[in-house]
Amino acid sequence: MSRKARVAVLRVAPDRILDDIERLMELAEFRRALDPARPTILKDNISWHFPFPGANTTPWQLEGVARALRNGGYKDVSCVQNKTVVTNAFKGEDLNHYLPIFERYAMPVRYNFRPDDMSWVEFKPKAKMLVLDRIFPEGIRIPDYFAGKNIVHLPTVKCVAGDTRVVLDDGSSLTIRELFDRERGASRQEVRVDGDLRCATNVSLLAMDGNGRIRPHRVTWLWRTQPSGRRVLHLRTWTGRTLTATEDHPIWTPKGWQAIGALQKGAEIAIAGAIHLEPEPVAARPAAAPKPTRGRATATVAERRMRASAELGWDKVQELRVVASEGMDLYDVTVPSAECFVANGLVVHNCHIYTTTTGAMKNAFGGLLSTKRHYTHSWIHQTLVDLLAIQQEIHSGLFAVMDGTTAGNGPGPRTMFPEIKNVMLASADQVAIDAVAAKLMGFDPMTLDYIRLADEAGLGVGRPRDIEMVGDDVGNENWHFRVGDNGASRVGDFLWFGPLKSIQKLFFHTPLVNLFILGSEAYHDFYRWPARDRATFDEWRRTTEWGRLFDRYAAGSPVFAESNR
Repeated sequence: MSRKARVAVLRVAPDRILDDIERLMELAEFRRALDPARPTILKDNISWHFPFPGANTTPWQLEGVARALRNGGYKDVSCVQNKTVVTNAFKGEDLNHYLPIFERYAMPVRYNFRPDDMSWVEFKPKAKMLVLDRIFPEGIRIPDYFAGKNIVHLPTVKCVAGDTRVVLDDGSSLTIRELFDRERGASRQEVRVDGDLRCATNVSLLAMDGNGRIRPHRVTWLWRTQPSGRRVLHLRTWTGRTLTATEDHPIWTPKGWQAIGALQKGAEIAIAGAIHLEPEPVAARPAAAPKPTRGRATATVAERRMRASAELGWDKVQELRVVASEGMDLYDVTVPSAECFVANGLVVHNCHIYTTTTGAMKNAFGGLLSTKRHYTHSWIHQTLVDLLAIQQEIHSGLFAVMDGTTAGNGPGPRTMFPEIKNVMLASADQVAIDAVAAKLMGFDPMTLDYIRLADEAGLGVGRPRDIEMVGDDVGNENWHFRVGDNGASRVGDFLWFGPLKSIQKLFFHTPLVNLFILGSEAYHDFYRWPARDRATFDEWRRTTEWGRLFDRYAAGSPVFAESNR
């Protein structure tokens, strides 16, 4: 019998938002998830102390949840803040207008970095950890204040063509379409989501590991999809290698992962060492009547075998052009241990960098991990799964209310493109609410490793077919969001996921980390905010109903009449 989860989704409006949030929480059955006899923590999310739309818990989100809990008989409610190397909790709660709400609801605020508020104690999880026990061999430490309490998270809502050849672990190659068709015929598990078809497999393909070496890695999923409105580009290198993929598909470069659409002529891209093509003898065929074969132009083109050395080489972009994509099938693979694969001799990514989306599961990252949490970024998906397992052991109840009134499209969690979506979500299942949010943003939840791993571990439900949606019907929505990169994330890609990954302790476990902290602060606070993002924030305030509501919270007095309280 399959597991089922419930996620409530409502279309909300500024003039009734507190009532909407209470109804949302009732639909998601918050009383069943949270023990009213236990204290309850509200864990807000301050991704940036500046009030950039879509980056932080909104004041109405915080007040709406506090009000619903008060009306539901939850008397002992507190808020817990954390700091990061790039955010200031005190500045954030002020600029995002939380302070009047704390006062209005008599809500104490605790800070997990203040010894007077809580202590960090060693915790030995019963669940088997994926990575945290190895990242912190001296012991996993969590705030003692969290144990035995309910917690409510308040997050916000933040591939190649079929004739591409991939290399098997025995050195032979075939097109990704041929591999998909072959494995689909043998697969015992298929998943169809929004027209995309996934099939399970255990085949091994050549891929680049964290040290830049090309070696076999196991594939867990093969999938076929469509461009879905994205441009499809054809790339040709100086040595004749080609790749056809969507413009947002990342490829490895000396600067780290970069979207194909961001490349220029002459840009260097990675090739799998000394890969070369050796024609094998084929039977002669009449030149006048060539017979087409899959993945090749004609049968007069020799069958080829690819071989890769252990070295990583470089080629250059010679041509990049848009191709007609109507009716085109695209293919991708999931390689959990490498997150990339060798395609036509080029090193391409199999998914978006970091977690792609950020939501309820990611919100535990700041609360449960100390200021050394940056140690985990190279293993962020596995880290989030470990943290969810820990949460389920220490908390008396788990719940999440996610704000999508203004959602963040692009390179989050700070420098995004705010889009008005007028929705909010709630659930007791942290995996399911993240899966629904990912699907709304246009991503297949089960291709996001942290959702897939959590689903496979039985920590929640990530498959949309196993999620009961209640409230308003948003099943056909697709916002076509993209991740993208900014200056800070490109540095992170290079250090956490690139050729320097193997020596990242030199940068992040020593005083050198302070250079990166200063660099991030300079980039975000002294360049991005004054030069670009403050203007985006001001326009949102002037031109949207949610921006005007935010300004009403700035006044500090009750925003709504008693009827909406």
